[in-house]
Formats: sequence, structure tokens, C-alpha cells
Amino acid sequence: MLLTAEQIQQLSGYKTKKYQIRWLSQNGIRYLIGADGHPRVLLDHMAFILGAVNRNTNVTRTRPNMDALDRFQQG
Repeated sequence: MLLTAEQIQQLSGYKTKKYQIRWLSQNGIRYLIGADGHPRVLLDHMAFILGAVNRNTNVTRTRPNMDALDRFQQG
């Protein structure tokens, strides 16, 4: 599901697509450009950005193998 044009305008504070795109980029919000030149933003992405969704609930974190790195650097 995508944000509406009105929601993107409200979010960015800008009416023109040029300034909306600039604002989205400056704020690290991912978007695609539609055939009409307007930005498209996923509603789920905004929920994640704003902290309403935690995408990392089932992610297993791994750590680098420091011993292997030390052996590599020692040659």
C-alpha cells in the first residue's frame, strides 16, 4: 500500500514533486518515482521509519570471526 499524494504532501510539507523528492531523500525515506514523476512511498516503510513497526523481531545477529581476521592480518 502506498501513501497518497496528499499524505506525501503533508509529510514533506511541500506541494511540488521536486521539493517532496528532495525532502524524502534528505530524511532517508525510500521512494520510487512514478511514470508521472511523483514519488511513491510504501506505507509500511513509513511505519518502520516512524517506529511503529520493528522489522528485526526474528533477525539472528552474527558477529565477525575476529580470530580469523587476526590470522589473516598476520599472514
